[in-house]
Amino acid sequence: MKRTTLVAMALLLVLGIVLITGCGTDDLADSEVPIDEDVESNTQIPNPVLEHENVEEMIATTGVPMTIPAGVSVIGVRSIDERLNEVEVLSGATTYVLRKSGSTDEDISGVHEMWETTESMPSLHPDVDEVTVSRTGDAGVILWDDGQFAHSIFAPQGFDLDTALKLVVP
Repeated sequence: MKRTTLVAMALLLVLGIVLITGCGTDDLADSEVPIDEDVESNTQIPNPVLEHENVEEMIATTGVPMTIPAGVSVIGVRSIDERLNEVEVLSGATTYVLRKSGSTDEDISGVHEMWETTESMPSLHPDVDEVTVSRTGDAGVILWDDGQFAHSIFAPQGFDLDTALKLVVP
């Protein structure tokens, strides 16, 4: 009798597991979402950053003229949304990211920090009146606009202010 009860309990346990897990039913197959394997229907947003071989190619893409400061080595050339120039340069041992856009009165640096200090100061370049320098420690960004274009210089690892101000060009 004990053996019969034990076998009956085991059968009920197996039956309960089968019912709970849905084994042996095709209900799930009917509710599956079909996968669209058509490559043309890719819904990703296109990358807005285009790498360029040189500054001239970038300018042709954006239509935004850009002067590269003297004494630097160009190490990267990109355009963003075909409207913003971005040139990565090396001055001494410091890397700077220079940006220029056809818009004005906006921060185009791409850096969204809460800076410890922000101050306006005169530019060293005769064609640029004033720049805004924001810094935390040695890291910082320099912003200015010339009435037609917005400009920025960003040094992710930090910069010497006198050296960075020499990179300000219209």
